[in-house]
Order: sequence, then structure tokens, then C-alpha cells
Amino acid sequence: MISPQRAIMEVANARTIPKPDRDAFVEEAFVRRELADNFCHYQKNYDNFDGFHNWARKTLEDHEGDKRKYIYSLSELEKALTHDELWNACQNQMVKCGKMHGYLRMYWGKKILEWTENPRQALEFAIYLNDKYELDGRDPNGYVGCAWSIGGVHDQGWAERPIFGKIRYMTYDGCKRKFDIQKYIKKWGAIGKEKDDDSHGIKAFFKPKKRPTGKEADSSNWNSLMSLASISEDVTALRELMIEELNRLNRKVEGINVKVDGLRKQLRDIARGVTGPGEDETVFYPSGTAFLDATTVDSGPVSSDEEAEIQEASSSASSPVKNRAVGGGETSGREAQDEGEEKCSGSVPASSSSSKGNRGRRDSFVSTVSCVRDLTGTPMKAAEPSAGSAPITSTKKRRRLEVDTYLIETDLTVKHGGKILCDLKGFSFWPKGLLSSQLRQQLKKVAQIRDLLTVADGDLSVQGVSPEGQSVDLDDGVAANAVRGYRRLIVNL
Repeated sequence: MISPQRAIMEVANARTIPKPDRDAFVEEAFVRRELADNFCHYQKNYDNFDGFHNWARKTLEDHEGDKRKYIYSLSELEKALTHDELWNACQNQMVKCGKMHGYLRMYWGKKILEWTENPRQALEFAIYLNDKYELDGRDPNGYVGCAWSIGGVHDQGWAERPIFGKIRYMTYDGCKRKFDIQKYIKKWGAIGKEKDDDSHGIKAFFKPKKRPTGKEADSSNWNSLMSLASISEDVTALRELMIEELNRLNRKVEGINVKVDGLRKQLRDIARGVTGPGEDETVFYPSGTAFLDATTVDSGPVSSDEEAEIQEASSSASSPVKNRAVGGGETSGREAQDEGEEKCSGSVPASSSSSKGNRGRRDSFVSTVSCVRDLTGTPMKAAEPSAGSAPITSTKKRRRLEVDTYLIETDLTVKHGGKILCDLKGFSFWPKGLLSSQLRQQLKKVAQIRDLLTVADGDLSVQGVSPEGQSVDLDDGVAANAVRGYRRLIVNL
């Protein structure tokens, strides 16, 4: 037994069939079928007059007493003994084949309404004949087909006329405009007669096919074998194509998974405050040189290329005169920073066993920053590269110089409950970022302050101390660039 869904999908995809024909098939096989199931499921009176809509019952009752030209009994209808040769042919086809054309069944049902005493009797006769002879007897499609013809179920009201009221009306002449009714009548019998031959009966569907013999049989077998071989080749080619397509999709999925893993890693790095390779390298140095010693990973001896980059960045950002002028300030600044770290978090200075590469990177940073930092603690200024410096060609070198040149440094005092927790010397900010975000990010690295921030849900307020000693409240959304010109920042937890 074939599934209706499969039949509908096959017809809908058959591009060789005209679209109006495909749409008509889907309308009958899907839409009308589902409507019939729905009606019989929810309407308990699906097989009697009370199941009609209110407007249909009213109009039929209003015209129940109208005079009828012909009235036939159930026996006369069953034997096709009416005056209408077309209706008789429909009845004969149904009796012989178990079905009739869908359009003619509508005509068949409406004529029963016209030739019986009342609508209730008409529906009773129609259901009896349909259940007895039609293939869809005792089926929702059969009940709704009779109810549509006689009671206007799933239909609308039309112009009012005798007997039918507002129920749709169908005529003999209307059928003549649709198809050759004389040919149909000739095929399915005249008035009151039944054909004795079974050439068009249901037995015709079960007649055995003539089997070929001799050479005809051999040719038929050969054609069958060739057809099977062709089908096998098609199946093999289709299988190979599916495998190739599946492999391509698997490769595509693997590539997507690699990208997803990379994005997840970037998100984790962002959550930890580490920038990705494609972003601006925003670098913070909250603890000066000790921070570099503590966080820089020992990667072994420094290569000649790295030493050249370090020397180039150092020479580009500062002149020998300035380095000599602030040499003592570099040492004092480092000692002050180390004292601030010990006072705030109890950390110890970095071990002297750090690698040569680490010391080179640290000293390059300190010399570059020291050349633009005033020893009195005033805000930093952008350093001007020396005229004799080599042009910067590497993106990595250029970014390093930008960090070293535009980094903002200021002293920081952390308070809690009106008491000073610690003083941080040379606290560094990136000018493009939010001041509050950078403060929270860097202060969380100090264990004592991190606990207080956790209790306070990260809430803090910032004040800037001008060179004249005046305190100014800074907004939470202010950029770090706004702290230029302040001698010190006070953070209240």
C-alpha cells in the first residue's frame, strides 16, 4: 500500500506534468483529505443532517416543502432507473468499478437531493449507496463528499433557488461543457440497463498479462538483465557521489570546528584580560619592572634577531643623553616600585636568576619609559624619536614603540574605609581603555585588594590629585587618557 505522502511528493516534484494538474492533485489528495479527517473527528454528527452548518440547515429546511418534479425510491436509484442518462451512467460505473469520476460524484449527490422527499432522506440514500459500492465507503472522504454535495460542508452559500436553497447547484448542461458526456454514457450503459461484459469492470485490473514465448522471451530476459545492470551502475555511481559529498562536508565541518576552537580560545583570553593576535596589543604594567620579572616567561637565550629588535626599539625611543641623565632615576624608580609591591601584597623582588632575554626586554622597557618620565612624578609625555634613528619597518616593533611612548604612568593610592591600604608607584595605563576597567583588572592581581573587590562586587571610585593638591572626582566611564595632568590617583574601595 502506497503512502499518500509519498504520492503527493512524487507528483509535486514531477516537472513533466503541468503545474495546474499537479496543484489539482495535491488539493484533492492532501487538502481535501485532511479536511475530511478533521470534520469526521470533531463533528459527532458527520453522517446525518445535524452535522451541517447552521446556514445550510436553515436554507434546506426553508425549501424542504418545495415541489419536486421527480421523486425516486432507494431501489430505483440503486438500479439506475432514473430519467437522467448521465446520472445512471455514474451509478453504473460506481456499481461496476467501485468508483466514479470526482466531478461526476458531486453531480450524482446533488441530483439525489433534487429527487428525494427531503434533505435528511437524500443524505441517508447517498451514504447508503456510497458505503455499499464506493471504495471510500465508511471513510471520512466518503461521508464528507456526500455532506458537501447535499449540505454544503466546506463550501459557501450561493444564489438561492428552489429545493437547493443556498446550496451549490449543478446541471446536466454544465457537465456537457466539461467533457464529452455522450462518450461517457455510451461506455457505462443506457437508462435502466446493465452491461454484461466485464471489459471495463474491476476484473480488468486483475487480468493476467500475456507471457512472451521463444525469441520474444529471450529478448525480454536480456532487456531485463541490461536494465538491472544499468540500475546497478547508477546505484554505484550515486553511492560514490554521496561518499565524496559526505567527505567534503566532513572536511568543511572540521574547518569550522577549528575556527570555533580558535574563537573560544580568544574569548577565554579576553575574559582573562589577554588580547588576541589580531587586536591592538594593549599592555599594562601595574607593577613596573617587578611585574615584567614576574610575568615574562623564560624562553632561553635571546637570538640575534631579538637583540637587534630590542636595541632598535631602545635607540628609537630615547637618546644617549637622556639615558645618562635619568640613569639614577631608573634605579630609584625600580626600588620605589619594589617597596610599593612589598607594602601592598607582601611579594618579594624578582629573583636575579631571570634569563638574559628577560633582563634585556625589561631593561629596554625601563630605559624607554624612563626617558620620558619626570623624576618628580609628573605625568608622562610622548617621546620624540631621535633624528638619527632607523625607520620602523616591523609591525611588532611599531607596536612596541607605541606602547613605550604613549603609556601613561602615575602614582596610585588605594584606600578602604578611609584607611590607606597601599601606595603604588608608577602605575601604568593604556590611554585608549576605560580607566575603571583597567584599575579593576590590574588591582585584582593583588590578593588583598582582590578579596575586597570581590566583596564590593568590583565597585570603586577614583579621584585625581592635581599638581596644586586639589582632589577631583573622576567618572566611572572616563578614559584613561583623562588622567594626564594628575599627580596621583586615589582609589576608594
